[in-house]
Amino acid sequence: MTIHDHPGKERIDTVRAFNRFYTRQIGLLDEGLLKSPFSLTEARVLYELAHRDGLVASDLVRDLGLDPGYVSRLLKKFEERGLVEREASEADARRSSIALTPAGRQAFAPLNQDSHDQVRALLDRLPPVNQERLVKAMRTVQDLLEERPEPKVPYILRPLQVGDIGWVTRRQGMLYTEEYGWDGTYEALVAEILAEFVKKFDAQW
Repeated sequence: MTIHDHPGKERIDTVRAFNRFYTRQIGLLDEGLLKSPFSLTEARVLYELAHRDGLVASDLVRDLGLDPGYVSRLLKKFEERGLVEREASEADARRSSIALTPAGRQAFAPLNQDSHDQVRALLDRLPPVNQERLVKAMRTVQDLLEERPEPKVPYILRPLQVGDIGWVTRRQGMLYTEEYGWDGTYEALVAEILAEFVKKFDAQW
């Protein structure tokens, strides 16, 4: 299957188009973020260090989804520029916590202010009602895409109950319509198969 005949191509194209639009809107295509000497990733690492205490390199790797080798090189570059310093972690003396130096905080401050001003200017282009719509839509995107640990709910095997077959039939029909555009004849086929299953079902088998 190629990208041109994938059943979800229209949705994929829409997401990709939005990504291209938004990265241009907030200047992520520029050589330096907000005309600063820092890339987007470097600025994000500075942000984390400015707002969290006791971070170690593995925290940045995990929370930002970055390659460990890349984080190590980035922090080394920051150290050479006098932006960060290391000290033995209070939780584990074998690891070093990382913190911004006064020079690092001085370098981050205008970047943080420029980011704030950029978003304020973006919102100021819209009337208040549309600002609320935009913020609500962004919260929805974050809520849908944010990874959360699956709750540890035990699975319980129980006997077949009234309504189970109808639920399975309905879900199958909806899923295959949404994913592949199949019509109601597929749902009818599922209903026939499950009806035959119920007729011949033997709980003792």
